[in-house]
Amino acid sequence: MLPVIRRRHVVLNLVFIAALTVMFMVPLLLINGLRMERARMRGVSEAEVAAVQAGTSAADGYRMVDRALKHSP
Repeated sequence: MLPVIRRRHVVLNLVFIAALTVMFMVPLLLINGLRMERARMRGVSEAEVAAVQAGTSAADGYRMVDRALKHSP
């Protein structure tokens, strides 16, 4: 009987994690929709917004690594 209880516990934990993941995705989708709407209002195409976002995030990652290496002992 004990393995069945453990199995249920694991399943419930996985379902809880999946629910949290979905719950946290909803605000991200709403924020992304808002960003795209604002970009359309400014007259910027969605491709340009995506290109700027992709370039910025990659550059920021490299800058963080450079700072970490610069300040490491």
